[in-house]
Amino acid sequence: MEKAVCEVCGKEFEMSEYEKKLRKCQWCGKTICFDCTHYVGSKKAGLYKDYIDVLRVCTECQPKVKEQAE
Repeated sequence: MEKAVCEVCGKEFEMSEYEKKLRKCQWCGKTICFDCTHYVGSKKAGLYKDYIDVLRVCTECQPKVKEQAE
């Protein structure tokens, strides 16, 4: 286990090699803890039907998504 620091709130937590991919904001790439993680649904067109893709974003990127939706 490796120690990491949340780039949004400064909280320290332990992270395995597998979690390194899961603990990043998919927009800005910051390392985030579970408290600062928010999920945003994005509608995507599939071959036969539409589906919703879930994006993991930090608290700093979340308002940008709300503004773009309006």
